[in-house]
Formats: sequence, C-alpha cells, structure tokens
Amino acid sequence: MTKQKEENIITEEGKLVQNEPNARILISALQHIGYDDVSAIADIIDNSIDANATKIKIYIEKDKNGKIEIKIIDNGNGMNKETLDEALKLGSNTIHDDISDLGKFGMGLSTAGLALANQTIVFTKTCDSKTILKSITDVDVIRKMNQFVKILEETNEDEKEYFNRMVQSDSGTIIILKNCEGIKLNTESTLKQKIIKNIARVFRNFMSKIEFYVNDVKIEADDPLRLKVKEGELKGNLFSEDDYLVRWKNVNGEEKKGIIHIKLVSLPECDINIARKLGINMSNQGFSVLRNNREIAIGFLPKWEGLARDPHLNRFRGEISFSSDMDDAMGVNFRKNGIDMIDSVDNILRGLISPQIKTIKKNIRKKIDVSEEEKQNHKNNEKMLNKMSNILTLPKGISAISEFKLLNMGETGDIYKAEQIGRKLVISWNIDHPFYQKLIVENIENPNVIKIADFFIYTLASAQIQFMADDEEKNLIMSSIISTMSTNMRNLLF
Repeated sequence: MTKQKEENIITEEGKLVQNEPNARILISALQHIGYDDVSAIADIIDNSIDANATKIKIYIEKDKNGKIEIKIIDNGNGMNKETLDEALKLGSNTIHDDISDLGKFGMGLSTAGLALANQTIVFTKTCDSKTILKSITDVDVIRKMNQFVKILEETNEDEKEYFNRMVQSDSGTIIILKNCEGIKLNTESTLKQKIIKNIARVFRNFMSKIEFYVNDVKIEADDPLRLKVKEGELKGNLFSEDDYLVRWKNVNGEEKKGIIHIKLVSLPECDINIARKLGINMSNQGFSVLRNNREIAIGFLPKWEGLARDPHLNRFRGEISFSSDMDDAMGVNFRKNGIDMIDSVDNILRGLISPQIKTIKKNIRKKIDVSEEEKQNHKNNEKMLNKMSNILTLPKGISAISEFKLLNMGETGDIYKAEQIGRKLVISWNIDHPFYQKLIVENIENPNVIKIADFFIYTLASAQIQFMADDEEKNLIMSSIISTMSTNMRNLLF
C-alpha cells in the first residue's frame, strides 16, 4: 500500500475516534511517576521563576487532621484564565522559551502536584486584572467520575483576602498541596530541612535576584564546588573552567552543535566532622549538572573507563552547565532529575575531561591520610578484642592484641601484616590497598562494618601467627596465601 493511500485511510472522515485514557487508572499511575518530595517541589518552583517572581515562599505545615500541607507562594506574573486552564492539564501547551525557561515540558505543575497531594489548589492573579482566579484538581473526584476534571472559577471574598495577605503584590500565584499522601518523609521537620538544603543548592544561581523562604526563614545559596563561600569557610580550588563545543545529530539526522560549560574543582583536606557537615563523601563526588543555571543532578559521574566512585575522588567536584535547547543531546527527561548523554556528546567530553579528572585524582591520592575517625574506630575495636581475650583462642605465647597499626605499604603490598612482639599480637593494616579503601574508608560512617573487618583480619592474623610458629616451611606457605589473597583482592577491587 502506498504512503498516500495510508494517509487517506487515516484521515478519512469517520475513521478517527476518541482514544482518551481511563482517568481512574492513569491518575493512580501518575501518582507513582517517580518524583521524590523535594524534586516535585522544585519543579513547581520552576514555574514561579519562569513567571519572573522575585520572592518565592514555601510553607510546610500540618492541617487539622495532622497531614502535611505544602504552600508555594510567589509574586510573579500570575496567570490569566486561559493559561491557568492549560497549566493544570497533563502536557500543558503554555508558551515557553526553550533557552531560558525551566518548565518547558508542560508536565511540572500537574504531575508534581499529583506526586505529592490528592488535592492541588491554585490561586492566581495578573497585574492587569482585578480578578483572582481559582482552580482545584482533586484526585478523589477524578477517580469517582473517571474523568480528568477540575474546578476553574473566580475566588470568593475570603479567598481574595487570603490571597492579598499572603502575596502582597499586584500579581502572583499561590499553590496549595493538600492531603499529601505522596510525601515519603515522615515528619514535618525532616521534610522542611531537606527542602531547605535542596533549594539552597538547586536554585543557588538565582538567589542574587530572587529571595527564597521556607516557613519565613530566608535561604542562602549553597555552592557544592565551594567556589562562592564566605571568608573563612572551606574554599574549593578551581582546576579548570572552559566552554566545550559538542556536535551531534538529532532524530531527523540534522547536524546540531552546542556549548557545554564545565568547571573542575578539588576541595581541600579538612577535618572529618567538617567533611561530614559539607557532604564531602562518596555519594556527592562528581558533577553538579546545571540546565539553564538550575541544578538537575548532584554527584553525577559519567560511565567512563577508569572513572568510578572512589575514596580518592571524595574531594573532586565538577559542574556541567548547558541550556535547555540541548535537552535531547544531554538526555534530559521531563522530571529534570539527571542526564543520559547521547554517545557522540559523551565521547567528545570523555576525551577532553577524563584526563583532567585522572590528574585531579592523582593529586588527591598523593595527599591521602588516615582520618581521626578511622583511628578511633580501630582503637575501639582493639579495646573490645582485649576485653574478650579470655574467650578467644590465642596463638601460643600471645596474651593479648596490642594494637591495630595503619601503615602505607603501597597498593601492591599485602592487605595486612601480622607480628608477634613479645607476648602481644600487632596487626598492621595496609591503608593503600584497595581492600582497605573499599571496605574501611568507604564505610567510615558505619562503625559496625569496620568492627567486622577488624575482627576478620584479627582471626586471620592469629591463625597465621599460630601456623607460622610451627616451622619455617609453614611460614612460607602462609605468607604465600596472604600474598595471593592480597593480589586477587587488588585485581578484583581496583
């Protein structure tokens, strides 16, 4: 059949019928679309920024039934009736500037509201209108009627008074998320702190022009690269900052090009308590990804050869920044919660950026040291072993374990070394070995893991000393076993 005949059949009058989704089933699916609490709220804030708001206030409260209620209030441009009607549709058709706007996918307000709440209420007003509009989307009503319906009308007098009191501007919007069954964080205070932390980082580049508040507390910008900090605070060391030209083909095979701005930073060494407070750890190492100056991911590491989460990269930070006209090339989805670069872009950046990260890693690796927390964990385990020495099977001539030593014995050295010094057993961990780095350093905040590791090495060491005491041949056999184990673990983990 020719293409022309196919088109005639498809467009022939009477052949096309409505194919609307089952609202009751779809609404349930949309409530589990994959938003987390803070990213859903961030998506709603995007709309306030797009509306040129200079003040955005978030309130986290509990209603009379003890359920969390969220309010997002801005003094932006507001919406007329046509725009409000579109904004609460799935796949809304409001006008967006692909280069500057944050919420171009037309899914933000509707899906973010559904992800968190059973009821989304919107009050809005434009500066050239005397009318304050109201819209209500209620999941329970949609399920009952099995239709996508909403209320769209003017506010009553009480609602007008409430709007004017909260917005205090000629224009603006209030969004109220009620009956928040989708909230995953159990307590109001936990949710509040997580939202503050998220907004401070995600919208940091907007805070010179926009004021953000959570429960009337003003939020200060938080730069994960630590380049913009107050005097006396831990400051990042800028390794490089450049624009990189990338080329790709879109779905139609057209040649496209764009600019990606990348910063690479190494954070200075610091006390373990400061590192914990600032999130200098495995999960945050890597890139902050910015789309239109708004962060959409933190701790992003490309899947490049030789680049993986590693204790030596805990102090590495980077920033990848691009405009939304590159969404297809960067693999941005409508939740704006990460990227999946197409191969051509990934390959260009791999060749330009990967060698620089390896240099940063090498520089950090030279300075690696044992933290006070590591030392204390091993000391605690040493005390426990000494207290339990009366129930342990000790090697002949050993009365106790004296200490765990932490030594630099090189990546190619054995995992540990056991020695009998007088009547004491001394065990030296090789802190350079990948086994120590992966098991101990990466779990420094979990003392139980370190305790199990120390106890395991102790049992090996005590058996080794007992075995070695018999004769020199057994000594050589045991040394060979430890060496083989260390080599295999290094090859498996490095």
